[in-house]
Amino acid sequence: MKKREPDPINYTMPETLGQSIYNCLKKAILENKIKPNQKINEKEIADSFKVSRTPVREALVRLEA
Repeated sequence: MKKREPDPINYTMPETLGQSIYNCLKKAILENKIKPNQKINEKEIADSFKVSRTPVREALVRLEA
């Protein structure tokens, strides 16, 4: 039996940690859970997601852009 490869047209890549954190932070901003001019602590966010600071940094760079 031949192994079936995913259909490239219907295949979506799984989110990276940075993308997941970006989406969560963006949602928090849009829902006003993170207020304008509120300081964002990279370490606290990393600790709350139980990840290193790198994906948090990636998410913050995307949000800043």
